[in-house]
Amino acid sequence: MPPDEFADADEVAFGDIDAAVQAADQLKEAGVSVTRMVDDGGVAQQIVRTATELDSDEIVVGGRKRSGIANVLLGSTTQDIMLAAERLVTLTG
Repeated sequence: MPPDEFADADEVAFGDIDAAVQAADQLKEAGVSVTRMVDDGGVAQQIVRTATELDSDEIVVGGRKRSGIANVLLGSTTQDIMLAAERLVTLTG
């Protein structure tokens, strides 16, 4: 969630975030194990930390199509995840 919408994770439930609920439901319907959670912190750092805590096999990140150098193409959050993760990171379009 954008930081201006909630002061901290204690103020929001997973079910309050429609996009997250829809994504989790679609993954579950496809037979993918889903852990629903709300937490706060730096986005890239939290994703990598959570993947480590859950012993995830892979992190899947959606990227935006842009022109230019890699950090513009990937976006800083995606790039930070790819550089910090010690596991497979898949970038989707």
